[in-house]
Amino acid sequence: MPDKQQASLRSRGRMRDAQRESTRMLLVDAAIRVFARHGYARSTIEQIVAEAGAVRATFYLHFKSKPDLLPEILARATDAFSEPYTRLAEIVPTADRSLVEAWIREAIRRWTDLEDLLRPVYEAADADPALFRSLFLGDLPGVAAMAETLVRADVVGDVAEAEISAAVLYAPLFHFFRRHLRGEQFNHDLAATVITDAWMNIISGSRKARSATEILSSPHNTASPH
Repeated sequence: MPDKQQASLRSRGRMRDAQRESTRMLLVDAAIRVFARHGYARSTIEQIVAEAGAVRATFYLHFKSKPDLLPEILARATDAFSEPYTRLAEIVPTADRSLVEAWIREAIRRWTDLEDLLRPVYEAADADPALFRSLFLGDLPGVAAMAETLVRADVVGDVAEAEISAAVLYAPLFHFFRRHLRGEQFNHDLAATVITDAWMNIISGSRKARSATEILSSPHNTASPH
């Protein structure tokens, strides 16, 4: 086959792939808007394809069912969390309370930006334990990223300890975020302050414990037991 013909076939293939991906994203965007208006349970595939300006057959070219949309939506929310966690890894080693509290308050402010993405995900997952397990590797989504942050920030050196510490740190944020998604009212400022206090106790405590262990295990430690 001539080189020009091969190049033309590759070009058409790339165009088809781009068009397919564009249509897939169009359906996901439409689903997010429909879920925000009607809730996940009351939304239908017909509403989604109508919102996207597509037809039902097009939907099934990309997704098997309505729940198949959820990993795509969750991935968008996860991407939104990546940059804040990168900054958190820089903040935690300083053990600076003002910086930690500023990060927590920013995380709380971001809830409004993420609610349309995560409300349908949790609504669907809460109604189906198997779906929850397929979407989330643990009971507290976000713990793995938090544990990685603690290790990267050199707050804890043991992975098992990092996972436990991360669960304790993340649990109150997750709890209040779920209350936010349910439309429950609570004092956001007070929640941020109390969560910061808890975080500082764990961060400072872990750092002190680790420093003490390193000193005791150092070959230069000449202290003798009494």
